[in-house]
Order: sequence, then C-alpha cells, then structure tokens
Amino acid sequence: MRVTEARLPNTDKIDVIEVNLGSNGFLPPDVINMVNDATNIVEFIGESITLKRSGKEFSACCPFHGEKTPSFTVNEDKQFYHCFGCGAHGNAISFAVEYLHYDFIEAVEYLAERESIELNFEKPKFKNYAKAKAFA
Repeated sequence: MRVTEARLPNTDKIDVIEVNLGSNGFLPPDVINMVNDATNIVEFIGESITLKRSGKEFSACCPFHGEKTPSFTVNEDKQFYHCFGCGAHGNAISFAVEYLHYDFIEAVEYLAERESIELNFEKPKFKNYAKAKAFA
C-alpha cells in the first residue's frame, strides 16, 4: 500500500492524491473525506478517553504523552483534535492511526464500518490490466 496525501490549506481536510492498494484498487479522496466528515470526532475519541466539555470544545489529558493538567482539546465543529503540550493534531482518521495503531486503510475501513458507509475501491486503470496485475 502506498499513500500519497496532502492537506488542503487552512483546513484539516485531506486531499489524497492517491491511495494505492496494489491490485486491490484505489480509494478516492472524496470517499476518505466522506468517512472523516461522517465521524463525530467527539463521540469517537470519547470512546477511548474521557472528554470533558470546556466551552465550545472538549478537553482531556493527552493520550499521547503523560500529563496532569489537560492540554488535549477536541473541537466538534471543526472535527479535529489538538494537544498544546506535545503538538499532536489531526482528525478522526489520524486519531485511529496514532492512538489505535491502525494503518491508514484499516482506520478508514474501521470508521466507514462504524458509520455504515460502504467503501468502493476503484480498480487501477491500466490499458492491459492482466499484464499490470502480473507485475504487482
């Protein structure tokens, strides 16, 4: 598997150029963003750590480093988390990768299943797919 990704400017949206799953196909960027957008990040992270409402955001002690005072925040409106202590930052997919130790595709599949989203992998578009598959 090869993931080529980039973040859109001033946002946590992933603009995935390509998720190559070898002979299994490709996962289009709009599908990845749909899965991420469908996941309520507060509910998802709240299943792993205890979050406490703090104004418009939720806070907790960071699950990525030891601390006594909460510096980890989750923003439900913008669907991202950030730790002011260690700098950990991301969305639901990156939390599944970093905290639950899934690889990228496992994280997307897990969240898609959780949100009842069917993933459709696009087959690679080669002129001679049989030859290309033989070399994969």
